[in-house]
Amino acid sequence: MEAYRFFLARLHVDWLLNKKTAKKAMSTFEKLSKGSVALEDALLTTGELCHAVGVEAGDKELDDDNIPDVEDVASVCAGLVTLDEESKIIRLVHYTTQEYFERLRLRS
Repeated sequence: MEAYRFFLARLHVDWLLNKKTAKKAMSTFEKLSKGSVALEDALLTTGELCHAVGVEAGDKELDDDNIPDVEDVASVCAGLVTLDEESKIIRLVHYTTQEYFERLRLRS
C-alpha cells in the first residue's frame, strides 16, 4: 500500500503543476482528498472503470449496452491487474508494473 501512497502524491503534484495560475492551483489543492481517505478516493472501482471503458470518442452520453463486464476488462490486461473482490477495486499486480507505465509515460 505504501507504493500507492507515493503514486497518489505524484498524481496530485502532476495535477497541480498543470494549473496555469496560483489561484487555480490553490483551488485544486483545497479540493484534493487528504488523510486516510485520499488513497481510497483516488482509486477506481470496478464499476467506474467499466463505465470509463464503455465511453467511445464522440459519445454524448453513456450507452449502457457498451459497458463491458469487469472480467472482460481484466482479461485484456494480460495479468497486469487483479480484481479486489472485497473493495471492488482493480489494482496493479506488482509495483514493477506501475514503474513500467511510469517510464513509458515519461518517454512520450
